[in-house]
Amino acid sequence: MKAAGDGAGQVDTRNDGDTVTASALQLFSDGCVLSKYSPAAVARCMPMLRALRQAGQYCDVKLRTSDGGTLLAHRFVLADRYAGCGALFTAMCEAADISDLLVSDLSSQMLKLVIDLAYHVPLHEHVGTHNVLEVLQLAETNKISAVRDHCIKLLRENLQPGNCVDVYQLAVRKGYSPLKNEAFRYILQNFEELWPTSPQFQSLTFGQLWNVLHDDELHVTNEVEGCFGAIVKWIAGDAEARKGLLFGLLPLVRFSCGSNADMQKVEDDPLVRNDEKALGVLRVIKQTLGNEPFDSGEWGCQPHLTDRCWLKPRIPKDIIFMFGGWTRGFTNNLLTYNCRSRRWALHPNQCTPPRAYHGVAMLDGLLYFIGGFDGRNCYHSVVCLEVKEKKWSARSNMNVARSYISVALLGKYIYALGGFDGEGRTSSCERYDASRNQWDFVASMNEIRSDASAVAVAGRIYIMGGFTGLAVLDTAEYYDPSCDAWTRIVSMSSPRSGFKAVVDGDDVYVMGGFDGYHRIGSAERLDVRKGRWSQLPSMSFPRSNYAAALLERSIYVIGGFGGTSTVSFVERYDIESREWHRAADIGITCSAAASIVYHDVPNARRWI
Repeated sequence: MKAAGDGAGQVDTRNDGDTVTASALQLFSDGCVLSKYSPAAVARCMPMLRALRQAGQYCDVKLRTSDGGTLLAHRFVLADRYAGCGALFTAMCEAADISDLLVSDLSSQMLKLVIDLAYHVPLHEHVGTHNVLEVLQLAETNKISAVRDHCIKLLRENLQPGNCVDVYQLAVRKGYSPLKNEAFRYILQNFEELWPTSPQFQSLTFGQLWNVLHDDELHVTNEVEGCFGAIVKWIAGDAEARKGLLFGLLPLVRFSCGSNADMQKVEDDPLVRNDEKALGVLRVIKQTLGNEPFDSGEWGCQPHLTDRCWLKPRIPKDIIFMFGGWTRGFTNNLLTYNCRSRRWALHPNQCTPPRAYHGVAMLDGLLYFIGGFDGRNCYHSVVCLEVKEKKWSARSNMNVARSYISVALLGKYIYALGGFDGEGRTSSCERYDASRNQWDFVASMNEIRSDASAVAVAGRIYIMGGFTGLAVLDTAEYYDPSCDAWTRIVSMSSPRSGFKAVVDGDDVYVMGGFDGYHRIGSAERLDVRKGRWSQLPSMSFPRSNYAAALLERSIYVIGGFGGTSTVSFVERYDIESREWHRAADIGITCSAAASIVYHDVPNARRWI
């Protein structure tokens, strides 16, 4: 038995004098190693050293594994990367002929990974989603921090509904706080897709499920279908052990955001009907929802009922932002819509000039408000709102001033189409490249269009309707960026200007507007695949120059001009049921604003 030095611990030397046996932990722990060489010098040398190793030249150590693998390497490269190797090779220096090293507890594949790491071979060549957990275990056991950090990063970047519960529980066990937080946030944001499909969902502990359902940022569109449905499924995973826990989870369902029918659905569930504790909790919930007094004796003082969680709306992850427009004058107000509390919030007097009849697009987390009119001037200008920091900034001006503009985002480009420059309407188009902060012209449309509407779908930009200066149009066309050309398609059933188009999948929805004579409420849908328009139910209130946005499979039509005055009311079209419903008013009359949905708002609490 020979001591190999402080970093390597004890190693066994075989009687033949040729083989040394050591563990991976003795050899490859990198917790205390400091390179003797500058990073730049090492980077310059590594391509040559990799080539020498591949050719087997000047290699002075042979590493073997128990599964028959054999790899050659240079001692000084391994010693510079791993403290354990350095200590072992120093201890072996008196026996220079000893060059055979058996790594007793690694497979040949894992040994190749740690040796390649010393030669600066990128870890992604070895580590993927197929083996990341195995490699992470190797890195943890042998304290190889670079490999561990790479695996954690890979897990964070590849969270999916099918693996996020496993990743979360792994991070909890191992104490990986950033990974735990990221996986938990992913669970919150993707809960509706996760709980019905994830095979690991039922493996959550009671405490873990409680934390998820209690969190205000949990994303569910329907509390009973989402949260209560998840509770029922979780209990079914171990019915005997879990059925007595139902009453502790029921208060986490935000019943205040549901309907009487939702409450009845819960009461009628067999799991609830056969559980006296659950029925008692529901009685308390119903009484507080109805502002009725209740006996605070048996149930009112229960710890899980004291904060009345069921009364609080959740924080939405997706918010409608609406900026500018006309409200007793041109405005720079910003409004946001909370679909959980069904309320609008006014953020007045933003740090940017008023504008109306402008366009909006979102790119790389920034909201771009483009063109428009302030009552005197048509704008070339573009301003951005950084939602996370609540900061406004300017971007490069368009080549042409455009109010009554149509805007669409396709790929990494924002397209500005048509509009009115203060003197005439135009068919010209340009697109913005954010990487260069530059606008460039693209092919002009087949027709002059202002006050039209454009959307991006199926790799193209579709524009329809608008005003030429002489007539309101029913025509439509699409732009193909691959050939920089516009192509006419089938016309709408009615001429429209001052309306909005909204995309859901491969369908384009249009509604309302001005037909040249009246404000209209009719709606229709373009099936892009079939190239065909079909009629839809009409809006309750005909209007033009409204704002519109698609949120959770409903199209919101916001404010606008009713023919004699601007309006404040909102209605939404439910795509599933094909019905219009009244929604929460914005609180102020407004037309000619621009709205968009910001998905996964980073600081949603600040905006609602």
